[in-house]
Amino acid sequence: MAFIRWKRNKSGLLRAQLVHSYRDDQGRPRQKILAHLGESATLPSERVDALKAQYPDIKIDRQSLVSSVKKPAQPPAPEGLTDEDLWRQMGHLRRMQGWSLRTMVLKLTEAGLANIGGGISMGLRLRATPLKWTYYKGLEQMASEGKSLPQMAAEILPYVRKIFAPTPPA
Repeated sequence: MAFIRWKRNKSGLLRAQLVHSYRDDQGRPRQKILAHLGESATLPSERVDALKAQYPDIKIDRQSLVSSVKKPAQPPAPEGLTDEDLWRQMGHLRRMQGWSLRTMVLKLTEAGLANIGGGISMGLRLRATPLKWTYYKGLEQMASEGKSLPQMAAEILPYVRKIFAPTPPA
């Protein structure tokens, strides 16, 4: 019997797959991907008919597949997260939107983030600079590794909240 499975791709986005589960000659459980369904997991009847023709020995029941399509729960909205939790979820939220690192930096700039950094460190005056995607990538990596929130990342978080805030209906 075929079923729909949700998996994350390399970018972290959820994608649906039509999968057949079976046991091999030694009795070990195996799974075979019959089709990649994308984000929506829609399965039109024409596609089901084509899959039935392609895999005649596998039972594919459209009714049970349609009733079983439930996308996994999404993470909470950014406004409900603490700064520390938002710091940890930044990359996940970006990937859910399908944005590249450069797009994320562009969105932060459009939200009003002009420069980051500046101040004095070890007696030296540091210059505030525009956010670059390579620096933002480093911040996401630090967050994914569980490192604590650095001061420069704290400057970015209000703008992250701003770009992920739900837009009011028009």
